[in-house]
Amino acid sequence: MHAAHSRPCPPRAPDKVEPPLQAPGAAKVCGVCGERAKSHHFGGMACDSCKAFFRRSVQNEAYRHFRCAYEGRCHITISSRKCCQNCRFQKCVKIGMEKKWVMSEEERQHQDKLRKERKRQRLEEADGRRAECPKPPSPMEAHRKSRHLFLSEQEVKEIDMLVKKFYESFQKCVKIGMEKKWVMSEEERQHQDKLRKERKRQRLEEADGRRAECPKPPSPMEAHRKSRHLFLSEQEVKEIDMLVKKFYESYSSNPLEPQSNPNGPALPTRVVSVFVNAVTRLVSYIFTLPRFRQIAACDQRVLLKHGVLAMLILRGSMVYDSGQDVFDIKAEGAKVGLDDVKSVMTPDLYQNHHKFVQKMQSLGLDITTLMLLQMVVLFSSDLSGLADPDAVARTQDHYTCLVRRYMSWWYGEETTRLLYPKMLHVLADLRALTEAHNMNT
Repeated sequence: MHAAHSRPCPPRAPDKVEPPLQAPGAAKVCGVCGERAKSHHFGGMACDSCKAFFRRSVQNEAYRHFRCAYEGRCHITISSRKCCQNCRFQKCVKIGMEKKWVMSEEERQHQDKLRKERKRQRLEEADGRRAECPKPPSPMEAHRKSRHLFLSEQEVKEIDMLVKKFYESFQKCVKIGMEKKWVMSEEERQHQDKLRKERKRQRLEEADGRRAECPKPPSPMEAHRKSRHLFLSEQEVKEIDMLVKKFYESYSSNPLEPQSNPNGPALPTRVVSVFVNAVTRLVSYIFTLPRFRQIAACDQRVLLKHGVLAMLILRGSMVYDSGQDVFDIKAEGAKVGLDDVKSVMTPDLYQNHHKFVQKMQSLGLDITTLMLLQMVVLFSSDLSGLADPDAVARTQDHYTCLVRRYMSWWYGEETTRLLYPKMLHVLADLRALTEAHNMNT
């Protein structure tokens, strides 16, 4: 979840957003973020990134929980499209993308199966016709000899006009991006309707079950541990515990050498030593994560190259002590003051770094939320050079949904509706700060 600017929120968009008109022969542009597009997807001209975002949002029904902290007026561009899911989804809808055109994985597999079966039948029929009639006569060679017995010249002209108009309209549909493969057979449509009704029935039963179990649910802030099962599965709880445990285990496997003068100021070499040790520890921690090891090796290198520094900056906001103005790494007994950090940065970079830390501190996030946020930062699917961005996007979506559900349990749903979008907007500042660091190193 990154954006390329450092403001707390994207620029405000005008009240009314119209899909951009595509001039004939002009380069196709995504109506959501403005990136180059290949064709229409789900009824609207969209790039691959916005297409994948729209599909995932509808398939897992995450769009129902999207909220905008800025009254739905965020301006969506290539650099800010990750900042506000709600405004991005609403813009997808405005340019004509239809939720009902998004099929589930089961529906898509069933449709592929039907396509293959129809193709096989057509090939068999074609083979049968060739066997029955090795060399059929051309209709254009014989029909003219007897046509005058059945049709007048006026009727022939009318038939030719109807056929011509039909194929002209078909070509227009193809030019504007309509795909033949999107047209389902009657059997496929009935199967899809059946699946929709079954999912709706299951959701209603689950909702009735929750109401029966808890007619008057307690406040999450008063009894959140009792309601954890409503937000997190046992598997998700185990995964969160594993992330936290392995992170602190990385301290013991990569200890920091003791400072020669603990009470004196940290020398620049000491600051660099702490930084190098933190990088080593973080990389070793990342390689213990099962979901990271499932990513292709070439994509692992890309994620480490762009994600480790962002995770370190985020980690710094976790250990910052605003009362003493120091980064207090209690697990290692190391303290690095703001003045020590200032000695190894340019003034502008130091100011931006300090502002980001203060902004993160103002959100008041707990350690576990920040741990999960590190995973969202690491698995960035919009990085250039990824061989399989979809695999990275699925992992990032997993952690994005996981941190949302964890926050709903820990802070309560009402607080999370306000806190969650603000947290994602701060990630835009993190992206800009990381890029500034890279430019000055």
